Amino acid sequence: MNNGQGHEVGINSDDEADGDTESPEREQVAGFLDTTDEPELMETVDKLRMALSMEIMESERRAHEGDATITGDPSALQNLYASKIMDEIRSLSLAPQGRNKENKDVDGGKTEPDGKKLSSESSCEGKNVYVYKLPSHFNEDLVKMCNSLVPWLDLCEYFENSGLGQPVEKTNDSVGTQVLVPEGQWFYTYEHTLEIVYHTRVLQYRCVTSDPNLASLFYIPYYGALDVIRWHWAPNATNEKRDALGWQLVEWLESQPPWKRSGGKDHVLVLGKISWEFRRQEKGNWGSRLLEFSQMQEVMKLLLERNPWHVNDVGVPPPTFFHPKSGADVQTWLSQVQTSGRTGFVSYAGKDSPTDTSNIRMVIARQCRKEPKLCKFLECEQDHCWQPAATMQLFLNSHFCLQPPGDTSNRHAIFYSLMAGCIPVLFHPCTAYLQYPWHLPQNSTSYSVYIPENDMRKGTVNVLDVLKRISIHEREEMKQRIVDNIIPGLLYAEPGADLAPHKDAFDLTLENLLYRVSHLNELEQIAQN
Repeated sequence: MNNGQGHEVGINSDDEADGDTESPEREQVAGFLDTTDEPELMETVDKLRMALSMEIMESERRAHEGDATITGDPSALQNLYASKIMDEIRSLSLAPQGRNKENKDVDGGKTEPDGKKLSSESSCEGKNVYVYKLPSHFNEDLVKMCNSLVPWLDLCEYFENSGLGQPVEKTNDSVGTQVLVPEGQWFYTYEHTLEIVYHTRVLQYRCVTSDPNLASLFYIPYYGALDVIRWHWAPNATNEKRDALGWQLVEWLESQPPWKRSGGKDHVLVLGKISWEFRRQEKGNWGSRLLEFSQMQEVMKLLLERNPWHVNDVGVPPPTFFHPKSGADVQTWLSQVQTSGRTGFVSYAGKDSPTDTSNIRMVIARQCRKEPKLCKFLECEQDHCWQPAATMQLFLNSHFCLQPPGDTSNRHAIFYSLMAGCIPVLFHPCTAYLQYPWHLPQNSTSYSVYIPENDMRKGTVNVLDVLKRISIHEREEMKQRIVDNIIPGLLYAEPGADLAPHKDAFDLTLENLLYRVSHLNELEQIAQN
């Protein structure tokens, strides 16, 4: 498998955003895609794509006004308002702290706190999930288009193994040290297969029901990310085509009795892209308008990056490389994290932006290069950051991992650093703090370091100086919290696995969805306020 072409796949491949203007960058990209699919030109295409993404994201931010005002200053009034919305989401969520040490009650936990066995019927009371059987053109047919969704990349290999992709064969570093343990549980996973991963898991859920009258939650298995992706670079794309399947979905749902009863309030839709991809402006030409449809406003949406102004948008972790099949597998990895030597102080895996000296990534790269003994910089050229062993080794060897925003404020590499027990250093609240209410602690200082991006751009702060002032004791406490309370809940188990006593990302998501639908009255009051 040739990952050298995988610009859409690596851990730092940041999602495209929506937009409303034609541009030279768009025309240039279209020209390249019309004339060649040679791997050696894909780096040029990738750079043009990044420029295009930045342009259309800024356009989208201006159109939505509020999101444009979210800055690196947590005390800004707009940021406080966005934080209030996040707090409202958390108010209808289960407390995350210590969750992985409690008895399981989603995928395999059939015991009360006192250890007594529950009957299958009673343990599913209030937890039944009905999975709609959508026509195949909403999901399976999109998967079959895997070799044409992205013009320069065949995605078929990444859709194998229920969306986990192909197994990683090389699990050691350049000197032969075993990095990825346990062997056999690491995969080349494409983050946008989130919908496939969740669909597979929910069908295996012990309380899935074939009777909609018994269900508390209704799952809509529409692969919206794949639908959006297929039109990004299609030469014949029109807004009518971009929205067509979404409107068909709405029409189909409106014919279903459960939808008629609730208007979608007890329904959930998983979308393996960022929220902006489904909120195209009326005059825009990127992404769909699915989440702007009036019929979809009450539905709970799970996304790789949420819109911070929408209480029904919830961010969930992207699928990573590691997919354990047992609690022992999780413990093996946690031991690897705990015993890692960490000979490095801080690391940064990414691309700088030499054409934009004010870009936060350029500022960070420049500061990192000035102190090479303290800061390890892994440049994500070609497929360097797509090699799981190399990337995880970098993070396992580092106490701190720098995680600036990507093309959007969100950055998926934060999950790889957390998985490795490397304390993430963040520069924008939308990277994590306003994204993942069910999977990351509300107390951000318990697991991360925050430096406002504006201070970095002004040159008034040196990130290494800030990190040097953190004591070894405080650093070790943060790492221990990451190991004890965070890592298992960021993983997605191999389908059919039992990770007891741990709960993975899917378990936590489903628990919170069921808790939320059981408190719909409170949610309606929040929406009114």
